[in-house]
Amino acid sequence: MAGHDLLAIDIKTTGPDPHSDTIRLIQIAAESGPAILIDFLELGVASIEPLKLLLASNAEKVLHNAKSTLKFLKTMGIGVSASIFDTMLAGQILSCGDASEPSLGHLSQQYLKEFLPNDKLDFCGNDLGSQHFFTAARDTRIILKLKLALAGHLQKLGLVDVAELELGCKP
Repeated sequence: MAGHDLLAIDIKTTGPDPHSDTIRLIQIAAESGPAILIDFLELGVASIEPLKLLLASNAEKVLHNAKSTLKFLKTMGIGVSASIFDTMLAGQILSCGDASEPSLGHLSQQYLKEFLPNDKLDFCGNDLGSQHFFTAARDTRIILKLKLALAGHLQKLGLVDVAELELGCKP
């Protein structure tokens, strides 16, 4: 993953609260090559140091719901540097604050014309199956594709300055 200019990052957690729940999987994808999935239950804290180096790189980071992801990473002592593009926030900017759902599935269908099945998978258990890993890798690839599509729409609508202001306000 080192040497890439753009990295998509996604996490699967044991729940919504970064103070009482934990990251189970972290997925990272670049524009080329396979997505990398790290199972913290299997690898433990030994996997954090190389991850810290990667997330501190100069590559632009693309996340969906960056606020939540960054909070979870922070509780693990992992910082993310360089610019961050949040696909959820970009989708909200493009919808001009209407009531549309900024979920990954909704944005994927709207901007990529790709339907994502509503995989309500439980990432709390000890054993994750192939569907868990497939879904996690797929979501990270979608986040990367969404960034390119959303950035194009922001440019076309003259909303780049607004997006840069909003995206610059990371937690």
